[in-house]
Amino acid sequence: MRDDFNNKVKRTAAARVGHRCSNPHCRKPTSGPGVDPSRALSIGVAAHITAASPGGPRFDGSLSAEQRSSIDNAIWLCQSCGALVDRDLDRFTVDTLLDWKRRAENAAAAELTAGTKFRPIATSELRQELTIGELAAVRALSEEFGWDVATNVNIPASDGWLNLHAAVVRGEDLVAIEIREYNGRNLPYFQIDHPIKLGNTLKFHRFHKFVLYVAVVSNAPPELDERVRARLSQLASTAPCEVNLRMYRLNKLRAKYDL
Repeated sequence: MRDDFNNKVKRTAAARVGHRCSNPHCRKPTSGPGVDPSRALSIGVAAHITAASPGGPRFDGSLSAEQRSSIDNAIWLCQSCGALVDRDLDRFTVDTLLDWKRRAENAAAAELTAGTKFRPIATSELRQELTIGELAAVRALSEEFGWDVATNVNIPASDGWLNLHAAVVRGEDLVAIEIREYNGRNLPYFQIDHPIKLGNTLKFHRFHKFVLYVAVVSNAPPELDERVRARLSQLASTAPCEVNLRMYRLNKLRAKYDL
């Protein structure tokens, strides 16, 4: 027997987040018009935070049937995210889904009460401001890490702030990302050396250590790339912190990500 949601719970879960996916990295609208003017389409699902039956994702045997089928146990997601959260249980825990639900409901409440034409800039809109090379590097690193890379990040450090091209978190470590584009002219190595030295001296409030990824997107003749790689490897070998290098060919990334 499954403790499924009734239609009222499903409608309420959708309405409480403005019919948007509750995954903060998605936020896709889940309803819209069909070609037939009399029909509306929905790609949303009321997913169980703890499973509807034993053996399901995140099942909690301490809950009653009423609790499992209540609005408190429902999170509204698009179909893709609904499938995703049930396939990676180590990543998508009960606490994570409850946090998504809270944030999505708070965002919907703010939009209702704002009374303004202004709204936050979406991640996709921010990324449009990047150059093609920078955007390609962000896509490639996000794919490598298995998680979205945030761009233009300000991190509290020591008594001030550290501004980074991009960043992600690995365990308890801050992974700072420097993206450089290379077209055959001199690469500003001093701009790469600076965060290496600076990151190792700063004290971070929430992170254990500083890790740097240097991503170079090259549109230069391929034979010149090796010279850049050798110079960067030399910098990395003498760095006081962990430095990882990534060399990309711009045309290959543009073709891969259809940019």
